[in-house]
Amino acid sequence: MARTNYTDDQKKAFVSAWLATGKPKSRWHKEQVAAGNIEGHYNAFDQWVKLWQGELQGQVSAQPQAQAPAGGHQVARTTRTSSPNALSNVGRNSSLLAEFQQTLLPEDVQAKYIAFLEAKVSGLTAELEALQEENAQLHTRLEALEAPEAQQENE
Repeated sequence: MARTNYTDDQKKAFVSAWLATGKPKSRWHKEQVAAGNIEGHYNAFDQWVKLWQGELQGQVSAQPQAQAPAGGHQVARTTRTSSPNALSNVGRNSSLLAEFQQTLLPEDVQAKYIAFLEAKVSGLTAELEALQEENAQLHTRLEALEAPEAQQENE
C-alpha cells in the first residue's frame, strides 16, 4: 500500500537522508521499509529522488561526510553551515535519523503505538507482581514446613 500523505518536505528529508548515506537507492529503501521508517513502494521513492536529487545533491555533497570507523558505527560531525536546510544533516547520525523519522508517523499511529507499549508494560508488571506474590507465599509455606522440623530437633 503506497503512502500518499508525505509532505514535500518529508519526501525531501528522505531523499537527503539517502544521499547522505551513499548507499544504493534500492538497498536504502529496502532497509528503511524493513525498519518501519518509510512506507510506500520503491517506485514512489525513486520518483522523489528524480524530482529532488539535483536540488538536494549540492546541499549534501557540499558538507563533509562522516566516515565510519572500523567498528562500523557512524560518527556524527557537528557542522555549522549557512544552509537553512537542516535536514541535510539528518542522515549522518543514525539515532538522529531514527528520531526524525519517528516524527513522520501520523500522530494517531504514535498514540496507538504508545498505548500498545504501555499495555505491554502494564501486563508485564502485573505478571511480575503475581509472581512475586506467589514467591512470597511459597517462602511462607516453606518456612511453615521447616518450623516443625526445627521444633522436633529441639526436643
